Amino acid sequence: MERAFDYVLALQMRGGDAIAGRADADPELAFLLLRLTEDIVFFITAVPDDSAPFADFFALDEVGCVSLSAVRDWAWDSPTTAAPGIARSIIRFTVNVIPSPTMQTPPTP
Repeated sequence: MERAFDYVLALQMRGGDAIAGRADADPELAFLLLRLTEDIVFFITAVPDDSAPFADFFALDEVGCVSLSAVRDWAWDSPTTAAPGIARSIIRFTVNVIPSPTMQTPPTP
């Protein structure tokens, strides 16, 4: 997982030149990135066990499942070309779906 995180961070901080050739040199990288994606997406989109379920939970869960299905197919069909795309997907997901601490609703008095 450390290799997957390093790859994502290198892409996010320094761009495509920083990751050039890494996927070719590390054939397992796409599958490590897939595992990282699963861990992030399942954690964020899964229906919580401790609350009353409602439609939004199920919609978010299904979006997560569909996204993971596409990423899995991509990783299996073309591991070396999938690695940069999966890393970009992780970056986009974390930036656009996971709320930042400053964006959360303040507690009511």
